[in-house]
Amino acid sequence: MLAAVYAALRPLDRLRTRLLRAVGPLARVLVVDRELRVAVQGVALVAVSLMFTATMPLWMLALSPILLGVPHLLADLRYCVARPGLHRRAEWVVAVGAPLGALVFGADLWVGMLAVPGAFLASHGASWRKILGALAGIGLVWATSLNNRLATLILAHAHNFVAVALWWAWRPRGRRLHLLPLGAFLLASVALGMGWMDGVLAASASLLPGLGVTDHLRVLARGVEPTLGIRLVLLYAFAQSVHYWMWLRMVPDEDRDRVAPRTFRRSWDALVADVGPVVLWGAILSTAGLAVWAVIDLAQARYEYLHFARFHGVLELAAAAYFLVEGRPGAREDSQ
Repeated sequence: MLAAVYAALRPLDRLRTRLLRAVGPLARVLVVDRELRVAVQGVALVAVSLMFTATMPLWMLALSPILLGVPHLLADLRYCVARPGLHRRAEWVVAVGAPLGALVFGADLWVGMLAVPGAFLASHGASWRKILGALAGIGLVWATSLNNRLATLILAHAHNFVAVALWWAWRPRGRRLHLLPLGAFLLASVALGMGWMDGVLAASASLLPGLGVTDHLRVLARGVEPTLGIRLVLLYAFAQSVHYWMWLRMVPDEDRDRVAPRTFRRSWDALVADVGPVVLWGAILSTAGLAVWAVIDLAQARYEYLHFARFHGVLELAAAAYFLVEGRPGAREDSQ
């Protein structure tokens, strides 16, 4: 099996080498300068996400979770849990893993939110930070319990911005190039929130029954007046796209100790070393199964994925709690 994977990745590495040689000196600058590379790809990511939001928002909303949902959940687990070694801490598994597990199996959101004060208390650091953070987390649990449906809606929108904040705080930086993609993301978000693309969603045709404009408004902007609702749906489509690629490209580049990017083969080896072959192949098969389900019933496949994936928004909040107590992850020793 491993030989087959390497054989499949070999042409990709050859293509990558040829592209880098074709670009010439510019490629070398980007390879040796991580901060510049991350800034360039971050601005490009925001621009592409905004372009797709302006041209095909319903396609983004429908297909992004199917194609990128499971891989980005795997990245969440890799960088928020496996890389820091939190799965090896019994107190973290109980305090954070148990509430998240309950959420996966259908518990109300407030139960899953118990992972946030749990993460503060299970982290290693100054007691005052742990206590203050846990109190704030308990307040979040209480607020969530007042209106589970509203809290779920708020988390759906807010967790896209949490991913950007985690990327921003991931490592200390010598320059301010990271402010370029951050500023581009914020400007695009403000533009969408102010209604600069209101007509885009209103003019879009439905993909399939159950995935039209009205359906997305009901799910992502329930109870909101139509104009603001359209803006929230467009903002969600854009921010979700950025969120996915933050975990799939931006955070991995920040987390490596090596400045230069890896080959595809070395990336595979590092992924196996971090999450293990069982989890990795489970994610691959889940992605394939979700894609087949989407061919049969796109609306239902998307709904079930989003319902299952509720836990990862809380996991990101728990990771933020861990970082606040123990400090930003920065660069760890590369296993490859």
